[in-house]
Amino acid sequence: MKLLTIVMPVYNVEDYIKQALDSYFSQESPKVELIVVDDGSPDSSYDIIVENYQDKITSGALTLLRQEHGGVSRARNLALEIASGEYVTFFDSDDMLLDGYVESVLSAIQTHSPDVIEFGFKTFSQDKNVEQSPEVFVYQKFGLNDASCIRDTIYSRSVWYPWLRVIKREFFSNKRFPDGVKFCEDLMLFTNIYQDVRSIYHINKALYGYRLNQNGATLNIKPDYFDNLMSFYTSLNNIDERYMDYLKINLAYLFYRCQTGTKVPNEIRLEFFKLFVRYIFDRNVSYRKKIILGFPNTHRTLKRWLKK
Repeated sequence: MKLLTIVMPVYNVEDYIKQALDSYFSQESPKVELIVVDDGSPDSSYDIIVENYQDKITSGALTLLRQEHGGVSRARNLALEIASGEYVTFFDSDDMLLDGYVESVLSAIQTHSPDVIEFGFKTFSQDKNVEQSPEVFVYQKFGLNDASCIRDTIYSRSVWYPWLRVIKREFFSNKRFPDGVKFCEDLMLFTNIYQDVRSIYHINKALYGYRLNQNGATLNIKPDYFDNLMSFYTSLNNIDERYMDYLKINLAYLFYRCQTGTKVPNEIRLEFFKLFVRYIFDRNVSYRKKIILGFPNTHRTLKRWLKK
């Protein structure tokens, strides 16, 4: 069995896929398996992989799958079905792994065996080289942490990128990404998984390069985003924990960002206002999120004013 499975969904990344894969193969390890799932790309992404990495495919260093276009969640779930690593992580096909990624993650696995490993990242774009970017960390507690001591902080920050964490595969035994969901599918899965996590090892180093993409889902809101978020909100268990309140606060922020005509039901708006009163002095909640909780119309007016 491998120590680590890296899952990479691929869709229309012919300009970036080689850079991404090269960043792994420059530091590959026999203890790691890489599973690449082409999600029915209409461009030449799949052909580029076959032409440039046939030796890796033949040797088993790269497992290449192909499916009809079904979205990133379905692609990741397909890979999870065959993953054999003790741990699983995710790698977006327009990003890159920074130097020391494989060595650092494997060292954390072998030395500490935590439920989850997290680390920092750097951003880059066509105009900004990754080396010029500062290291970004979601929180500042490094080393081995009891999850109960940092769960509130993690949920309040609400940074749920799949590539920012390495998770024991056993946590995926009965959990998967929500099929067909294209926005916040990571939040929907990982906020569920993290309720059961007991230990987290946080590496004090940026190991991942995240490409700033103007075509990403976060910057291109679609009407179905709101409906999917609402379905997730109504499915939440009635857990009376501070971290669950933080999750709901972040969902409130997303609801109002994704509104394209559909209104938040009055009973849920009332719940949000109660959270506003309860957490008005909580430093873990940003001023922007507090405003949108208590006075969503004011927030939207301010947003329109700032655009002028």
